[in-house]
Amino acid sequence: MAVREVDCLSELCPIPILKAMKELKTMDPGDIVVLHSDHSCVGINVQEWGQKNEYPVNVVEVKDGEWKIYIEKPGAKHESNIIAPIVKWLQKPWPYWVGGILLGLLNVILLAVNGISWQITSGFLLWGVGILQWFGLEPLNWEYFSYFQYYYKSVMINKNVFINKYTILNIGVIVGSLVATLLASQFKWKRIKSKKQFIFALLGGIMMGYGTRLAIGCNIGAFFSGIPSFSLHAYVFGLFAILGAWVGCKIVIRFLM
Repeated sequence: MAVREVDCLSELCPIPILKAMKELKTMDPGDIVVLHSDHSCVGINVQEWGQKNEYPVNVVEVKDGEWKIYIEKPGAKHESNIIAPIVKWLQKPWPYWVGGILLGLLNVILLAVNGISWQITSGFLLWGVGILQWFGLEPLNWEYFSYFQYYYKSVMINKNVFINKYTILNIGVIVGSLVATLLASQFKWKRIKSKKQFIFALLGGIMMGYGTRLAIGCNIGAFFSGIPSFSLHAYVFGLFAILGAWVGCKIVIRFLM
């Protein structure tokens, strides 16, 4: 079995994939190409390419921020792949149009059954309320909840800030994401790289949380669920979300890369 090392540091796809394909053309079944990369997205893209073309791929993080991507050249009949068809289908990336249709249908079903559209940050808001209540505060008496009493009325009456339909939605997202990640073999624990990364992540989370209350929702509740409702607010939200993402990318590249 031959092993060829390929330096792909500082390179983004499709360059690493093209380099791997060039090497694999002249190799025998069972030989392995090892790509060295410092971008996590390269490993994800190579795995997707390998799944589509039936090349066994294994991604290993050798040290913080650096990966080795092992690609094995299979036999002519690709007999080494014995994964069940249904699991193999679930592991592959789904087309965007399939995901969009499924999300739309599930949102309609949710609205018909529960009377609410899909939303995320409302559940987080109520979790925060519960935590503040542990410290003796009464956020449900604040003016914000008086203004949105029609929306949180059932929660305020029953005082069930943790056990409610918003919590169930969030738990479903978390569990579903975990299952999808495990099926795609992408689950891993990663440590925080630096204090700077931690501070930026904390500040970003606080700003996003505060922003969702000003905008009455996040990109799910305010935008995704707002567009089908013909909400002008959703289009304004979408425009400024795009502008904010652009500015955020510039900040990340400037201070964290």
